[in-house]
Amino acid sequence: MYAVFDPIRSLYVGISRRARFIVNSDGFRGDERSPNDHIRLLTIGGSSTECSMLDQTETWPYLLQKELSMQMAARVWVGNAGRSGDTSRNHVVAMKYLPLEGLKIDLVILLPGINDLSKRLSRDTQYDPSYMDRPGTEEELIAQTFQGSFRIDPNDPFYKRTAIWQTLMRLRPILRRGHVQDKVGRNLSVWRSHRQGASEYRNELPDLASALDEYSSNISRIIDLGRRHRVQIVFMTQPYLWRSNLAADENALLWFGGVGDFQQFEHQPYYTVRALIRGMDMYNDRLKQVCRQQEVPCFDLASLIPSNTTAFYDDVHFNEGGARQVAHHVANYLVSHGLLVASRRQTRQ
Repeated sequence: MYAVFDPIRSLYVGISRRARFIVNSDGFRGDERSPNDHIRLLTIGGSSTECSMLDQTETWPYLLQKELSMQMAARVWVGNAGRSGDTSRNHVVAMKYLPLEGLKIDLVILLPGINDLSKRLSRDTQYDPSYMDRPGTEEELIAQTFQGSFRIDPNDPFYKRTAIWQTLMRLRPILRRGHVQDKVGRNLSVWRSHRQGASEYRNELPDLASALDEYSSNISRIIDLGRRHRVQIVFMTQPYLWRSNLAADENALLWFGGVGDFQQFEHQPYYTVRALIRGMDMYNDRLKQVCRQQEVPCFDLASLIPSNTTAFYDDVHFNEGGARQVAHHVANYLVSHGLLVASRRQTRQ
């Protein structure tokens, strides 16, 4: 299955072509798996991982596959299970129910955090840090993560349990109603105008302590699930365009940081760039702290990607240049830290 996005070039700095969104028979954005694969990786995250407005061959997971295959002189497969809007809550569910052992995944790369911060800020006083522990939460998260048609049935083909497969089942109606991103990306202009017309700009963050504690708990759950699946996990910190001295044209690219349903409605409160930097740094720091405590690799990607339009077309989404930078840095990190060891098996089922 596939779709084609044709983003308006003036809205998407650093994107030069239409984006083919191709989903393989497993339900992931990427090439088909092969019995000749030596190493298999899966990427999980939100829209910064999904890269919906980038062509299939321009996404950082695809470029990572290409670079690792060259560096290791081995057949490397990378599947992209990123999905716009997913938080660490959804990542917990994905790690629990995706058949990682059946897919023979060697390593999972997770890029979490930005949607956790965004949801905490948008929910404001209505944010529920105890959500994961409430009755019925898992069923609700399954419906969210797998687009409402997921059923825990061991007789179902595993590809029907993947987030992307379920998303693409609903892709055409999503495009028709303009949900998340319309086919040409015109919604981005609307969301940017909403931020420019904010009712107020808040420089002081709300108390993030309970949300950060929940984030820590979710990261720990993901780590436990990875160990249960016997799969190596690598986390990455979230890079961003925000910086204190943004030029006017760069500031006009932003749309994150709203309170309430800021994508749908005008004149909502928004947080300043300085506040967003502080908030994202707190989530990134908490991720690194949990990984240190749990002795799990955490690649500080945020420290290497420049906060400018050579890497981003908006607050946190990579353009073509940014995706190339991410793939290059991640490949070097994985190889230099010995996190990828070619399977001794000559073939895979």
